[in-house]
Parts: sequence; structure tokens; C-alpha cells
Amino acid sequence: MNLMSLRSKVNNTFYLFVLFLLLTLPNSAFAVIVSVEGIEPLSGKTITSTRTIALSNALKTAVENAAKEINPTLDTKSLEKLINENPISYIKSYRILDENRIGDDYKITLEANVDSEMLKDKIKGLKVNNVKSPGKPSISIVVLKIPESDPIIKTLPLTEIKSEITRVLQGGGYKVQEYMGDIRLETYVSVKTSESKVGRSMYYALASVLIKVKDKNEKVLNEVSDSLYLNGTDLTQLSLEAIKQAGAKAADKVKLEFDKKWNIGQRVKSRTIIITFVGFSNYKQYELLDTLLANSTPGIDNITKRIFRNDGVSFLVLSSINEEDLAKTVDSQNTPGFSLRLNTVSSDRIEFSVVEEVE
Repeated sequence: MNLMSLRSKVNNTFYLFVLFLLLTLPNSAFAVIVSVEGIEPLSGKTITSTRTIALSNALKTAVENAAKEINPTLDTKSLEKLINENPISYIKSYRILDENRIGDDYKITLEANVDSEMLKDKIKGLKVNNVKSPGKPSISIVVLKIPESDPIIKTLPLTEIKSEITRVLQGGGYKVQEYMGDIRLETYVSVKTSESKVGRSMYYALASVLIKVKDKNEKVLNEVSDSLYLNGTDLTQLSLEAIKQAGAKAADKVKLEFDKKWNIGQRVKSRTIIITFVGFSNYKQYELLDTLLANSTPGIDNITKRIFRNDGVSFLVLSSINEEDLAKTVDSQNTPGFSLRLNTVSSDRIEFSVVEEVE
């Protein structure tokens, strides 16, 4: 056997051995790639120093997310220890995807390559107290008016907007309290209005609501927003109603995220309840009720069927709450031009009468 042939066989054997190692290495030996954001307020600091802190915040978040992926039951103290003790040592590399100044904040979005093997070894060395799945958190709400909104916003009562958001969350079984809760909903509201003087004077209102979900340490966990467009002849009432409905829609998004996070949907099974309304005087009354039940009634997951009969209509809904609580929730809905009178509540059935308001 000549020397060239021997070298060729040795090389082939070596390459096959390396390939075998690569194919049989556990997944944890490879880096975990995560995309994260880092935000830091300017607060009198220079752009350079603010950027450095925002970058550090992003890298800490990358390590925290990777650690949760490796061990989802890590307690808070263990996570804090990981991200506060030289987190950059777990970063193999990172790539900045975007960075810019947003108002008084500096924001960096990046993709980080986290050394999962090194992180895994560190987690093994910690005295980890595995946490049990938590129950529902307590929630506090603060409502703030956006200065850029139209002047009509100054006349609107914040308490009614707060009550609307509270109603949605309490309908989902969440505890809402006045003092600081486990979760703080920082709610920003605005409204833009216009007027048409063609024929009878008509006003138009576009309401926008942004909810920042924060923990006790003021860390932003999530942001949701929604908007609603209404028209009518009373500008004040119209603007208030638009904001309340937009707030309810945004709050419902928050509730759905909470349900996913705390596995509420897996613990509560939806069942069919028939809600019947009788005594309609016009089709608009039905349209309003249909919209309210479909979009902004807590406890109703879905409308599966609508049955029209004589002067009434029955909605077959999937609900995660009992008949009594659902009847109270529906009865609390705002129905301009008419009111609802509860007739009966029985097993799987609720009936209301539609009572038109006399001006």
C-alpha cells in the first residue's frame, strides 16, 4: 500500500469520525438563538451611555430567555443571579437588527447566540427552587390621558373608562384592586373628533387605547392596543363611549394573554349556553347586541349559532363562566337607546327582554 493511499484512508476515517460526533452531539451543545429588545430611558444621560445600557439590558434578556428555555421552572432568584453575574460570558455572539431613539427612550433589537451548554452547567450548579404554576395575579389599573388628544378628552371621566376595563378583567375571574397589584395596567387613552354640518350636525370620534402591562418592578411585559370609530349627535357621550369600547377590546386582549400565561383556558372548559333576547323594535338593536356579545362580553369565547324566531333571537354561545355570572355580565353592557330586563336564568339558558327607552 503506497503512502498516498494510506493518507486518503486516514483522512476519510477522520472525516467520518467528525461527522459522527456532530450528528450525535446533544442539542444542548449548540447555541440557543434568541431575538430580544433592550430599552433604556435617556433621563439626562448621553446617547452613548444610554445605548450601552440598552445593549446590556438586551443581552441580559437574551440570557434570561435562554435560561427559561433550558429550565422553564427556574425561580426568580436563580434568574436574577444568572443575569446579574457577568451575563455577557454566556453570549457567543450577537447581531444588532435595529436600533433607534423613540421619544425619550433608546431601543436596540438584536439576535443573540447564547452558549446553552455553559448556561446549562451554571443552572445545574445553582440551588434551584422549582416554582409551581402560579395562580391568577392581582391587577391594578391606572388610566392616563394622552396630551395630544383633542380637548374633549379633558372633560371625560377617567373612572368610567377604568370601570370598563375592570369589568372585562373581573368577568374573566381576575382580582382588580386599587393599590399596587402583581400586575399594573398603565392605560393611555386618546380621542380624535370631527364634525359634519351637512344636514343635521353629526360628530365622529376615533378612540385609541394603549395598555402597557407592567410587573411590580415597572418592567414592561407586554403592550396591547385597540381603537374604535363611532358617530352620533352628542360629542361628549360619543367620545366617552368610543374610548370605553376601545378600552374593553384592549382589555379583552390582555385577558386572553393572561389566560394563556396562567393556563386558565386549560383549566376552564367552555360549554354552550343559550342567551335569548325578546322584544326587539328594530334591527339596529339586534346588530348592537350581536357586536357586544361577539367582541366585548367577558366569559363568551364564541358565538356558535344565531336562531331568529318571531320578535326575538337566540345566541348559542360557548362560555367559560356559569349562567348567573354571564347574565350579570350581559346585563352590565351599555346599550344606547334601550335597556335589558333579565327574565329568567336556568340551566344552560338565559332570557332578556329588550326595553326601548322613551326620550
